Amino acid sequence: MILLTGATGRLGGAVLEKLVKGKKKVRVLVRDKEKMGGLAKGVEIAEGDICKMESLKGAFEGVDSVIHCAGSVNFADEEEMMRINAEGTGNVLQACAESGAKIKRFIHCSSITVYGKNIEGREIGEEEPAHPDSIYAKSKYEAEEECKKFAEKFPITILRLGVIYGKGFEAGYGEVLERIRKGEMKVIGRGDNVVPLVHVEDAADAIVKALEGKERKEKKGKEAGGGGCRIYNIVGEKKTQRELYEISAEALGVSAPRGSVSVFLARMIANLSGKRELLEYMNILSSDRQFSVKKAEEELKWKAKIGLGKGIKGVVEHL
Repeated sequence: MILLTGATGRLGGAVLEKLVKGKKKVRVLVRDKEKMGGLAKGVEIAEGDICKMESLKGAFEGVDSVIHCAGSVNFADEEEMMRINAEGTGNVLQACAESGAKIKRFIHCSSITVYGKNIEGREIGEEEPAHPDSIYAKSKYEAEEECKKFAEKFPITILRLGVIYGKGFEAGYGEVLERIRKGEMKVIGRGDNVVPLVHVEDAADAIVKALEGKERKEKKGKEAGGGGCRIYNIVGEKKTQRELYEISAEALGVSAPRGSVSVFLARMIANLSGKRELLEYMNILSSDRQFSVKKAEEELKWKAKIGLGKGIKGVVEHL
């Protein structure tokens, strides 16, 4: 039995769909049963809140694997992000350990943001030290630290996901697409920086592959970068900011942005808009962050399948 958190969310929903198609026995942990609607055969519901330890008792009975997708990206409420992402993860791990369930695999969904922004101009592997420099990044880093505390109790795999896009992730980049459609978008800086995107279906595929992979023991100590956990970068094909705009413009049937604006000015305008998600996307679009996925390719046998052209076309269709 697989316990899945965050099944009502965008990533968790994609993971649930893949698990059901694979005829896996799944139990979803949700705060409100009413939000789940109709469930596929073989899917159970456990009601509980990851921020309330007492509510998690009984959820892990008969469970042998856990996929922890639940999290917050509510940039307007930083306390909520820290509470759900860090404390909530700790609660899930603690409840899992206290349940006595024989866990074969605990998959935790983290983020490449834990590396920080001061990594430009080089390819980053999993051994790179974390330098979280935003509240969201810190909340994900703290969640990873919680995972390391339990690495001796059951095998833990941490997936550092790139910036997820695709169906359900229209917010943020959806506004960028709208600006491209209207001819208002400008290239930020030179536009040759790499934007670390991953399609939601590819991210979900990585999670399922991590669940099914052979059990391995990570080295202990700082040199492993994981403190006993397996850590993998999960990012799609490398494309520059300028290439991303060109692909987006083609999907929209308009001309690609030609003019440019300085990184400083772009971030200042986004900041003045008061829209935190837009500011976050401006930071993403203007930073050069390249990540190696060689470890995931070799050990998980995972590789991104959805090219940016197909992925962006899908986003445009759902706008």
